Amino acid sequence: RVRNITFINFPSASTQALYGPVIAGRCTLRCGGWLTKFSQLSFINVQNR
Repeated sequence: RVRNITFINFPSASTQALYGPVIAGRCTLRCGGWLTKFSQLSFINVQNR
């Protein structure tokens, strides 16, 4: 669970505060299957969430 986090300074279109899972050396695009719960997130100077 990810809770009560502030993401700061991801200001351009080429940066993201959060990005989907990547399995190093195996899978690089839309790899998944894990459930992650998020709550109480805040974003300061973030273009892409």
